[in-house]
Amino acid sequence: MGCASLELAYLAAGKIDSFYDAGLKQWDIAAGGCIAEHAGATVKLLDGSDIDYRVGDIFATTPQFAEKYGKEVFDVFAK
Repeated sequence: MGCASLELAYLAAGKIDSFYDAGLKQWDIAAGGCIAEHAGATVKLLDGSDIDYRVGDIFATTPQFAEKYGKEVFDVFAK
């Protein structure tokens, strides 16, 4: 889509199941990430560690997707 904050808002609204991107700036993800977290989404760094909005590598998903596929996604990005 091109706009990380919009994609994270779509995730919060239930329109998409997951979102990931790397190399983003704080202003690209901070607001959308907070909105997604407050809507119940799982928001992590691509390696699976807790989110740090100063790092621009983000993986956000619904809890159901994270439970089912999260480990596989984190394993791919950890390599």
